[in-house]
Amino acid sequence: MSVTTGKSALSAVHAAVYSVLKHDATLTTRAPGGVWDHVPQDPTWPYVRLGGFVEDPDDTFGRQGRRVTFVVHAWSQYAGVSEGYGIIDRVLALLRYTPLTLAGWEHHDTRHLTTEVDEPQLVDAVQVQHVWAEFEAFVAEVLP
Repeated sequence: MSVTTGKSALSAVHAAVYSVLKHDATLTTRAPGGVWDHVPQDPTWPYVRLGGFVEDPDDTFGRQGRRVTFVVHAWSQYAGVSEGYGIIDRVLALLRYTPLTLAGWEHHDTRHLTTEVDEPQLVDAVQVQHVWAEFEAFVAEVLP
């Protein structure tokens, strides 16, 4: 058995993470502004944004493997960080060691790497809070 020619798992991992977050009723209650990979011009707050997807080779046992690192951002206009913490807590519950359904790839696991809180920022004269968590997903190609 030989490793196939290179292909990227970024699209498959991105789509799976987006689907899990977008379709969770608890998360959409905590972040009624939605889950985005881009932010609309005038968003409803608070909201979640996916970003920072990076892929590294992680081949194993004759199969192409990938380690995909990504960040989930919670943005809030709440005066304090508790709203952002609540959103990220739900994201952690949804993604840590939870199986993902991926097109063309087998999911091994998703690990939480870190959570950080940025200093409040002013956006259009409104104070904005930013809490984010970084994850890494390990996947391997599905062989024909």
